[in-house]
This record gives sequence, C-alpha cells and structure tokens, in this order.
Amino acid sequence: MMQKRLKIAKRILNPNTRALIVKIDEEMSKKEVLEYMINLVCENTDLIENKAEFSEKIFAREELGTTGIGRAVAVPHARCEDVKDIVFSVALLKNPISDYLTPDSENPKIVILVGAPKSKNSEYLKLLSNISKWFRNKENRDNIMLSKDRDELIVELLNIGE
Repeated sequence: MMQKRLKIAKRILNPNTRALIVKIDEEMSKKEVLEYMINLVCENTDLIENKAEFSEKIFAREELGTTGIGRAVAVPHARCEDVKDIVFSVALLKNPISDYLTPDSENPKIVILVGAPKSKNSEYLKLLSNISKWFRNKENRDNIMLSKDRDELIVELLNIGE
C-alpha cells in the first residue's frame, strides 16, 4: 500500500503533473470542462501524441454513455493509440456541471479525466476501479470538495487511501 501511495505521490507532486490538478471557479459546461482538461494534459505533458484524436475518443466515450458516476463525481476516460502512458487530470469545480448526466442526478463538482494507451488496459481498468472506490467514500469526497486551492486539493488527493 505504501509503495502504491509513493508512486501516486510522485506523479501528483511532479511539477508538470501538479498543473493537471486544478480548482475551477467559473461556471462551465461539460464540453468546456472536458476541453479545458484535455488542453491541460496536452500542454503540460508529452503523453498525448495527437490532441484531436484523444479529444475525439473522450467525447466519443461520452456518447456511449455518461461517465458521471454519481455523488458529484465524473470520470471521463478513454483508451487511445495516441496516448503514450496513463495520464490523469483532476478538477474541482466551484459550480457543479449542470449538463453532465449522472445516475443519481447529482451534478459533478469533481472531474477526473483519464487517458491510457490500449496496451495498458489492465492498469487503466484498475485505476478506474480505484477511483470509483475512493470516491464512494463520503469523507474523501467531502474533504476534496472543501479544498480551497490547488495545494489543499493535492493534499486531500494524497490522503485518499491512508
């Protein structure tokens, strides 16, 4: 468990990856949030070889069915040949996304965008499963939603699973 947490911590605390964790104060639509997060990933990592293809895969996945998992959480995700390694971005929104469908009709305030190469399917599925488990916990969700800025958000993300 400690080894896994150190790996996650190194990813989150890397200067480039810190830029992928954001707090958004302005009101945005689902499309605007996804585009914003896709841009963050493309501008702050070298893991996406083709932004248009990655974006298309994220939006195509949303067409198959919503990635809103409920409890004010959404996990848009896609596997794509143009992704070199697993990448994720986390956004905490001040204003819930009103046009994002969820099973419980609770509009998302936490969005975790995940991209992965097709060659890392088992790691990708494990990450999605872990995200779902972590955010089922009310205390985890509440602590994240109470974060006042990026630094607090990072601390709360690192506290998940302790």
